[in-house]
Amino acid sequence: MQPPEFLAIVHLVGNEMAAAVQHGGAWADYMASLVALSESHPKRVAVFPYAIDSGAMAGAKLGALLRTPQRIAAGPCEPGDTPRAMHCRELALGLGRLKTSGAL
Repeated sequence: MQPPEFLAIVHLVGNEMAAAVQHGGAWADYMASLVALSESHPKRVAVFPYAIDSGAMAGAKLGALLRTPQRIAAGPCEPGDTPRAMHCRELALGLGRLKTSGAL
């Protein structure tokens, strides 16, 4: 079986995840392995954090670990927009940036 051409990991990031990573252990190791995978295969693997709690990544280990510029749900919806449309658009923009940068 061939490996996938591209792997996009959309990880839910909330206060509970931030606390778990802050204290080390299995969740910290798991998140570090995702980041390491994306750094070792930048043309094939990307991590897109999806912020479900606005402060989960501010000033914590998790925020430093997931320092990617492309975050999903990083801000409020624009007037007339829906959360679902915003999330889909942000993910599509992130994938598009990888494509135009030559990563895909």
